[in-house]
Amino acid sequence: MRAATIAILLAGCADHEPPTTNEPGDEPAFEFGLSATWSTPYGAPEVEPRPAVFIDGIETMSLKLSYGSFADAEGQQHLVELRHGALVVESFPVTVDRACLNLPGIPLHTSVSLCAYSHGELRFGSDTGSVMQDADTIGACVGDGFCRPDCFPPDVYCMGRRCTSIYGSVDPLATHLGCAAIGSQAVGETCSLVTDDAGTHDNCGAGLLCVTGVCRSTCIVGGVLPQNCAHCSYVPGHAPEIGLCD
Repeated sequence: MRAATIAILLAGCADHEPPTTNEPGDEPAFEFGLSATWSTPYGAPEVEPRPAVFIDGIETMSLKLSYGSFADAEGQQHLVELRHGALVVESFPVTVDRACLNLPGIPLHTSVSLCAYSHGELRFGSDTGSVMQDADTIGACVGDGFCRPDCFPPDVYCMGRRCTSIYGSVDPLATHLGCAAIGSQAVGETCSLVTDDAGTHDNCGAGLLCVTGVCRSTCIVGGVLPQNCAHCSYVPGHAPEIGLCD
């Protein structure tokens, strides 16, 4: 599981308290929300069954909330999960804060959109926010995370480790990208899954992925092919950034 703290705008449903109204002269209500959108790169296989998206324990792709003021919303925590039945295979916690409200003024709203992948991964997509300045509404930020995984590119984020599949579940198969130790097994050698502080991952070396019990060379579909790699193909159940050399 990964933790991230971000500002937000969409979240709420019938189980939440109804919108709060303000008396004249009070600080305006603060609108907060959180949403998830399915993302599948062109040509990448969908994984079936696809996990369900839950926000704050409710199966939904988006929630909306209206707080009496930003002070009421700040510090509130929300959780987006991907579940196969009762099994949580990926989670993305979110805390309402001032990260996207970076201009002077009274915060009015913030929103965050996450990218959900059928192989079992949640990633930051984008966020927006606005504040009130002298009765005018001013956009505070527009941020785009481009649905980038936490460990990509690995030479920037993994610091001597490798960016590989971390298993949220083996059956049904669900993985997300993360940094893990470089394993001892070479290409063509037998491999298995190990569990450590990074989570559950295989024990293959750098640039390899354990598939059907054997370490195989990886590549990026549409990218520059490694030496001795004639073709790169997606791997069902794994992130689109990890392809297999054929």
